[in-house]
Amino acid sequence: MRDYGKVHTSFWESPSARALTGDGRYLALYLLTCKHNTTAGAFRLPDGYACEDLQWTSERLYEGFHDLTESGFATRCEVSKWVFIHKHLDWNPPENPNQGKAVAKVAAMVPDSCSWKQEFEMVLSRFLTVSQSARNPSETVPEPFANQKQKQKQKQKNDGAGALESSFENLNNEGSEEPAQITKLPAALGVCELIAEGIDPQHAKDWLKVRKDNRAPLTQTAWDGVKAEAAKAGITPAQAVEIAAKSSWRGFKADWVMSGSMKQGTAAEVSKASQPGGGRKRLGS
Repeated sequence: MRDYGKVHTSFWESPSARALTGDGRYLALYLLTCKHNTTAGAFRLPDGYACEDLQWTSERLYEGFHDLTESGFATRCEVSKWVFIHKHLDWNPPENPNQGKAVAKVAAMVPDSCSWKQEFEMVLSRFLTVSQSARNPSETVPEPFANQKQKQKQKQKNDGAGALESSFENLNNEGSEEPAQITKLPAALGVCELIAEGIDPQHAKDWLKVRKDNRAPLTQTAWDGVKAEAAKAGITPAQAVEIAAKSSWRGFKADWVMSGSMKQGTAAEVSKASQPGGGRKRLGS
């Protein structure tokens, strides 16, 4: 996650930016400055993340990305939800070896199913060529690297992207005996995903805020657990989220709503209590 994003003042004067719609320019600025962007200008951006940050509908977000794709500013793969800002490395080249390693790490994370991966690898190939030339201006290749070069050629025969992947590995391992391990955090669900599950928009926002305040992103696993507990209580997931939001609960357990005064109640009473005007008391107290 980045603390800030850099935008050149020429952004507003560039023909490509001026050719965009208002939503297109707004989305372009968001991609350049959002916390999801990386040093490589490639990152995963599910609808829920962008819709929550921009306060847009999924349809508006889709139209915005269509505008950016047509202008050549950025492309998003609708299968993997990864975004590629085409000239990001031209505008924000790595300023030190550590940033170069960070670019290589991101490249290794891009899934093979990504529609723009081949174009991205071509950009990185050019970047690596320039970067390696800057580190070793001598045209003479030291003899100890001969075996490594042969391995790269062999990998290229087996896989068209093998040579590039080998370069990424070399860049990652420079100055270290072991390659850096990349930990992929589970993607968090947002308001859009909950709405798609039939949750009231306001209840979804309120509950996600409670979880955010408790530093508990809603992963798919956590959401599946909430739905399972709602089924145990004999209520719908939408009712469970409403109860949790109004009670400021980070999660939801069937035992919580069946304890105390509700322990002797029926599932129908729980359901009635979660309806507007149901006159239920604060739960979980």
